[in-house]
Amino acid sequence: DIFEWMAKLFETSLSKFKQDARKSVEDYATIAWKHMIPEPEKYKQITINSTWNTEVISSKGKPLPITNPGHRQTLAVCLFDGLRKTSKRRFPTFFDNPGSNIGEFTLNKMASHFWNDADDQIVMLSHGGGLKRSETMKSYGSKLARAWELSYVKDETTTQIEVITS
Repeated sequence: DIFEWMAKLFETSLSKFKQDARKSVEDYATIAWKHMIPEPEKYKQITINSTWNTEVISSKGKPLPITNPGHRQTLAVCLFDGLRKTSKRRFPTFFDNPGSNIGEFTLNKMASHFWNDADDQIVMLSHGGGLKRSETMKSYGSKLARAWELSYVKDETTTQIEVITS
């Protein structure tokens, strides 16, 4: 009887914890989404169901299809931000090629969202259509601890590393 009582108590507590965590991720992801996306007034929130599938809800309360690759990438980044903040763990955040499918306005809003969050280390690996060196250095150079540019040596397979900041 005691075991069954404890098992039921554990399941109830775990279920509540999952619901609270899901709600927290929704809230943080929605804040990030509304900060990054053009025309945030068109959106009400991001929802996550019990199997962690997501939906973007319009300001009229209807689920919206997210088919645009840039919007899908932005949604993924917002959910990751929600998970990162909900965990309350401090760890470096890595983004591989932020902005490759994202418009310039959203990309700039995304970069400012993370670079203005000074609590954690952000590492952005940008290539092939992502953040541009000159624009990034102009906008965020004073906030960077270090930046490097990696390139292939002409006609070779070795990588050349150039320190941009120190």
